[in-house]
Amino acid sequence: GLPKEKSAKLTCDDGAFFSGDTEVAVEKATCNRRQEPRLTRSQEECSPLGADGRSKDLDDLWLVQIGWDIDGSFIEQIRLCHDERVYGTIWTNHTVYGPSISFRDIDSGRPGFRIDNTYMKRFYKWTTSTKMN
Repeated sequence: GLPKEKSAKLTCDDGAFFSGDTEVAVEKATCNRRQEPRLTRSQEECSPLGADGRSKDLDDLWLVQIGWDIDGSFIEQIRLCHDERVYGTIWTNHTVYGPSISFRDIDSGRPGFRIDNTYMKRFYKWTTSTKMN
């Protein structure tokens, strides 16, 4: 087994993983410590328009980064521009790393992007949900 620490350094030797001199079957490894994402916010003009279509007074726009602290480095996975004046997200950028693509959720019942709650049109008044997908 692995040491009861926050992390373990593994080495690869002749097709097998080792923690020190102990061989580790990484596909059977488990962890009882939940990893929490790190969120950072910075106030910046991350869009030329607010979520309500305004082109002035954009000081309520915030860039939000969501990611993970791994081995002392921040690995960003999601970046978004949020308009706190009207509580609307203007854009998002998600990074999906190559090996993870085979685990994507392709369920046909998964909802598409919606411009707002049903029957409301508070945000993105210049478009439709169909055009946003």
